Amino acid sequence: MDAAREVACELLYQENDKRGLVYNKCTVLANGNIAMDIGDGYSMQFLPTRLDELIPYHWRYKLSSTSDSLFYARATVDGRDTLCHRLLTNAPDHLLVDHLNGPLVA
Repeated sequence: MDAAREVACELLYQENDKRGLVYNKCTVLANGNIAMDIGDGYSMQFLPTRLDELIPYHWRYKLSSTSDSLFYARATVDGRDTLCHRLLTNAPDHLLVDHLNGPLVA
């Protein structure tokens, strides 16, 4: 586990707490990826390089309309309900974003 990343997660969380913006607790996993709690025992994993893009928002889970076993991370971004994978790719609404489900592999 990278201690510097763990400290960065905690400092961002504390700074947001001071500003009244505590949204999601994140921790660094043994493989170096970040896990962010999105409620009810769900979490999303992502690369540490994406932390600054994701930390400002309150992430929640949204069950898939096609499967009871899949969920998507979503947040309100600029007044719109936005899925995490769409935010990270900055994809226009008319494009389909293909992504991996499940944990990242280092």
